[in-house]
Amino acid sequence: MEFRLRVSCLHTSLASIAAYEAAAPKGMRLTHHLRTDLEHRARTAGIDDGLAEELRMHLQRIGAGNDAVLLTSLHLARAAGPGLAADVLLAEELAARAQGKHVDVLHSDPADTFAVGRLFGATVGAASVRLIAVPDAHQRLLAGDRIGHDRAIRDAIGNSTADLVVLANPQMAQVASPGSRVFSAPRVALRRIAERAPHLRGG
Repeated sequence: MEFRLRVSCLHTSLASIAAYEAAAPKGMRLTHHLRTDLEHRARTAGIDDGLAEELRMHLQRIGAGNDAVLLTSLHLARAAGPGLAADVLLAEELAARAQGKHVDVLHSDPADTFAVGRLFGATVGAASVRLIAVPDAHQRLLAGDRIGHDRAIRDAIGNSTADLVVLANPQMAQVASPGSRVFSAPRVALRRIAERAPHLRGG
């Protein structure tokens, strides 16, 4: 296959890589860089000027020679530049689609509630936004039970009566079918990158 769009991804969780690979559209090649230490620092001490600058420089470095660079960390999203964070692109998509609608935002780790709320909780124009933790999914993923994790997420999606469902963790993305009312950062972010690349569309 001829790859006409090359995207360099910075992950802070190993589990994110498969989710983004599965979501990559035809003609797009992803390269993956893993820095678990960056998210650990953000979780424990917050994002200070030093961490933000290190993140900016790392994104610049891994983006060299590629058409786009993408940060896939929920906790570091607000420290990335415009258009660089997958979760910010997801939040923008939600804002455009959620007018007058009820939204459920699913996340697996209760420790992510603050970061999830900061990105999605105040979606302007939505009739309502609920943040729903699915801790059973998180525990199963930690235990290596991917089947159990996916089942818990499918159940949470099935139990939701909202108009739109947002999956706030990348590893949830492979559970939802494309074209449904369910949104995830891997699909949304990579699609938006492709949409602004005329050479990938043949334009």
